[in-house]
Amino acid sequence: MAQTLCIKCGSELKVSSYCQLCKEPLIFACTSCDYITEEKVTLKFFNTLTNHWAGIRDLNTKLIFCKNFEPYQLQFTLNTTESESLEDIRTNINPLERMMENSKRLHLLTKHLFVNRKDLMFNDLIDLLNQKSVGWIIGIHETIGNSFVNKLIDLLWYIDPHHEKIKARGCTIPDIFLTLPQYQINETYNQFYFTGHHKKEQISSEKLETLIKTIESCVSQPWASQNIWKNIIGDIFNLCHIMRKYISYLKNVNERMKFINESDEPVCNIFNNISIETRESKKDRYEFINNMKLKVPFTLY
Repeated sequence: MAQTLCIKCGSELKVSSYCQLCKEPLIFACTSCDYITEEKVTLKFFNTLTNHWAGIRDLNTKLIFCKNFEPYQLQFTLNTTESESLEDIRTNINPLERMMENSKRLHLLTKHLFVNRKDLMFNDLIDLLNQKSVGWIIGIHETIGNSFVNKLIDLLWYIDPHHEKIKARGCTIPDIFLTLPQYQINETYNQFYFTGHHKKEQISSEKLETLIKTIESCVSQPWASQNIWKNIIGDIFNLCHIMRKYISYLKNVNERMKFINESDEPVCNIFNNISIETRESKKDRYEFINNMKLKVPFTLY
């Protein structure tokens, strides 16, 4: 698939506006630098009545007017405001070299529009990966990279409200994940778990095992063996190991409770869990009754 490259940095250009008349791409924006082709595209159409090329100044309002002349040829020209002309720039740029350089650059996913707290966790994780100088080559970051990040987010989001409980069971989450901004201010991302009026879901060993297997399947792919990913992948495997340790704890607790519920014997041995106290007898406890002179019979309960 052909790519439209930025004339400044060589990165891919994305279409940001289309022609209202022919529906062809009109304005492009670079995915890396701030370069945008807006107001640098001139448009001409061939007028069959005059046999001349006619220029269009206002791209947004004059295209419909041009339709009355039934143009069958449109000419788009990309201009530059720099001192050198576009032709000079083209002669100084080797397209193949630019494409090769761009293919070697590392890319990360575009941040999500902030809608909920899970989007916030996603964006913070992208910032963390950017700080670690990791990424994927162009194209791969939108497929394999997207799958990896979302599966890691699913695991982190699932255990997010249970950090204290996991820590209390001797399972320490790797420090790299605790550097996310919300954890640095002693907050959680899934705040609805605590503030919402709903049944609080406890960690399920089956669901946790499924999330672990999905992330392990991602980091077992060839891209994860690159040196730039060495530390990150090591921390992810460590996280999976810690979560499996917690799963073992949950299974042991469940098996213990199942045994207790199905057992005919009491949980506590009555012979080993009994206390005996010796107290002095009080023979004169009811002596006052004998001293009472009553004329009517009565019964003491």
